[in-house]
Amino acid sequence: MARFMVIDDDEQIVQLLEIKLKREGHEVFKCYEARQAFSLVKEIIPEVVILDVLLHDGLGYEISRKIRRDPELYKIPILFHSVAGEDRDVAHAMEEGGDAYLVKPYSSKQLDVRLGELQLLADRIKHQCPRTRFHSIEAMRREVDHRLFRGEDFALCYVFVDGLTAYRKVHARALEDITLSTACAVRDAITNGGFYETFCAHLGGGYFMIVVHTDDRKRFPTVLQDSFHLR
Repeated sequence: MARFMVIDDDEQIVQLLEIKLKREGHEVFKCYEARQAFSLVKEIIPEVVILDVLLHDGLGYEISRKIRRDPELYKIPILFHSVAGEDRDVAHAMEEGGDAYLVKPYSSKQLDVRLGELQLLADRIKHQCPRTRFHSIEAMRREVDHRLFRGEDFALCYVFVDGLTAYRKVHARALEDITLSTACAVRDAITNGGFYETFCAHLGGGYFMIVVHTDDRKRFPTVLQDSFHLR
């Protein structure tokens, strides 16, 4: 069971969505006005938001931007739906914080497909690598979006182990060992170097990405290199 927030000023559409989702065992909360929507999302903290682009008292984009800026809500998947269905409409909705888009009217099957995709996305955002305990690439994308919507300054550091493929031909277990060593070096560098508000993702193999403050963008690679050599 999941908690859904449906934000739309068309009562008939809201009712149809409520019937379908409740029949599938979900909990459904409704909102018909833009001015009340964000406060309700803050109160309920739904697991999925279904959001109309154009409400009678405002734009859905205003709500999605607030959700993406909020430190408690920014990971929530947002499904936009609208009668506007041109490519530029869809692209703009994604730029404004949407994860998926449906053009009205749409079928129950189309909705199921989009909701399934959003569930997979939510799972990937929550996922952490069991060995490195770092976040996924989907989580990193969401974190970057969150900071961009907040207007924060940050730098992205890309870390990879050069020559790992060739090294594995000689040492079969090299990937696991070097991956874990690199993750530990990154963690040590952050802790010992006094880097704050960082965010780390393991992209697979010997590839990592770390968010640091812009003031630390030159110092972090040096500290990380020293940390790796000490291991």
